[in-house]
Amino acid sequence: TSIAEIVPIVVPLLLVYVSNQWSRSSIYYLVDFTNTDSNNAAAAFTAMNQDIGFDEAQYGALASIAFTALFAVTSLFAGGLADRYDRKLLTVGSACVWSLATFVTASSVEYEQVLAARVLMGLACAFTTTSGYTLIRDLVPKERASLANSIYGSGVYLGGGLSSLSILLDGRIGWRGTMDFIAAFGVGAAALSALSIKGDPKMLDQSKNNDDTIRDSKANNLGAPSRDEAKEETSPISDVTDVLSIPRVQWLFAGSFLRFCSGLCIGVWAAAYYKLAFP
Repeated sequence: TSIAEIVPIVVPLLLVYVSNQWSRSSIYYLVDFTNTDSNNAAAAFTAMNQDIGFDEAQYGALASIAFTALFAVTSLFAGGLADRYDRKLLTVGSACVWSLATFVTASSVEYEQVLAARVLMGLACAFTTTSGYTLIRDLVPKERASLANSIYGSGVYLGGGLSSLSILLDGRIGWRGTMDFIAAFGVGAAALSALSIKGDPKMLDQSKNNDDTIRDSKANNLGAPSRDEAKEETSPISDVTDVLSIPRVQWLFAGSFLRFCSGLCIGVWAAAYYKLAFP
């Protein structure tokens, strides 16, 4: 299998992942607490906190808990939903939602509007990796799976790098224009994924199996089976509680929580600190 054959699958998913990271992290670089003059038009053009009017504590809430609260909860259920529903649709739909949240942020005039957009973004961003990695598993030939996963995994670093480079865009088109640009990138990545990625093979197999079951039932004069008769399903909530009941998983969950918290503290305040330390 040539590398060219996996490009239509991996590249759109990679761009969606880059959009995910860029959208969530760009806020770190679009604030500036070095200028306390609320009437400074130049500062308001490049710094959202100066334009909208919020302080360090409110920024900390925006950059951390507003995003991570719903993101963390939704992430627990994202895997189960990806097992049940169309992963291509989840990928495209979630990218459109967080891009919408980015557009809303760009047009916000009040802190509460930015807060609501940030919460919505956290909800949508949780679906990226669970759908992406499993789509690669099912769509990419096994001999190219490791390469595809490594390319896809680089999205977190590419997105983080673009977030820091948002400072360059900010200086030219302002924080609102930068957010609009990031949102447009996300919409483009979602559109490319919708056009380029094949249908979710899981859904195609389920459709074929359902058709075969109905055909066999009719042939035996049994009638179409009900959903309960066809397959007993568990709920996403029960899936999560079953997994979290395993002690080893609990330790892994606690460790990843602490690791994420430490990384988030650095990410949220590093850019703001350097602007203060090196104005």
